[in-house]
Amino acid sequence: MNSRKLKIFSQNVRKNKILTNIILETNKISFDIIFFQKPLRYLHCYKPSYSYLEGNPIYGASLHPKWTLFAHYNNNPQDIPRVVTYINNRYKKLRFSL
Repeated sequence: MNSRKLKIFSQNVRKNKILTNIILETNKISFDIIFFQKPLRYLHCYKPSYSYLEGNPIYGASLHPKWTLFAHYNNNPQDIPRVVTYINNRYKKLRFSL
């Protein structure tokens, strides 16, 4: 990793998955950290559960192989984060955490 300055990008995506994916795909070299305001929260999958036959729903934001997602999601449908952060995988050595 070189000693260049971090480039940060912030965008209100208005719960639009297509816009989120376009920004993540086109800015994987230009920016180091991206903040999305009003991200879309959608159902990823169902986790096996003893209490529910179909399983517990797992919610989250868009995932991308070149970016690490940082967001605090609960399984409570009313608790939706207002901002999510994506950090470029070039900085995985720094071990960011919530």
